[in-house]
Amino acid sequence: VILQGILRVARDREGPDAIYFSRGHGEGSPSDMSRERGYSEMQTFLESRNLRTAMLEPDPNARIPEDAALVVVASPQVPFREQEIARLQTYLSERNGNLILLLDPVPGLSTSSPPAFGFRPLLKEWGLRCHDMLVHDPDSTKFDVFTGDYALRTYSNRNAHPVIAPLMKHGLPIYSGDCRPVEREPNPPEQVEATELIYSSRLSWGMNNWTSSAPPHERNDLLDLPGPVPVAAVAEKKLQPRYDVNVRGGKVAALGSSRLFVNRVLR
Repeated sequence: VILQGILRVARDREGPDAIYFSRGHGEGSPSDMSRERGYSEMQTFLESRNLRTAMLEPDPNARIPEDAALVVVASPQVPFREQEIARLQTYLSERNGNLILLLDPVPGLSTSSPPAFGFRPLLKEWGLRCHDMLVHDPDSTKFDVFTGDYALRTYSNRNAHPVIAPLMKHGLPIYSGDCRPVEREPNPPEQVEATELIYSSRLSWGMNNWTSSAPPHERNDLLDLPGPVPVAAVAEKKLQPRYDVNVRGGKVAALGSSRLFVNRVLR
């Protein structure tokens, strides 16, 4: 449902038709058939909708190909360099590109690493904020007994965004692994419309010093993020029409867990 929704709002059927997956940072691959880290089922899903998948060359000086309808950054394990972020910013701003960020909480990152794998400046331009936290939920009923997957639901009272409208209509949860908070900036830039999509439970919270915390976990009211915690958000640039023609703006979707789209789940 989420993938279909993203494609529906991002893709121009007569425009570019390739989905590029970034590489060079330990990301998941569309050619990987493993259950927990692979995205071959996502590749099949995209190709069934007449979209090609390819790998994006990691050279930060190379222009993102003209046929790119969407760039996917799937579960990086190390930060992106500034030049690599700038390359994506150019694609988004100058070509009204589309980007999906699947950013898992990674425990082994150095404390000196740039926040959000280096994507914080890009996300800020799009009215989004991704915290280096782990969403903790003390309610064991929110976890699947067999897989350990965590149930996420929507708690927003606003009008449903097209990406999640079917989920809200039928009251359906989606299942994730460990996730990090992704929220809307309080004051997004002009012409940017940012929307939080999916939340953790009301009892949960975003743990700040989670890599050094041991159970039983207790919430720190000064440093932690109270629940329900947003874990997925989208942002869109609303451009002014030119000569009575609507101009399509770029879009960014940021999700605090990559497991939403791994092979085991999509199967």
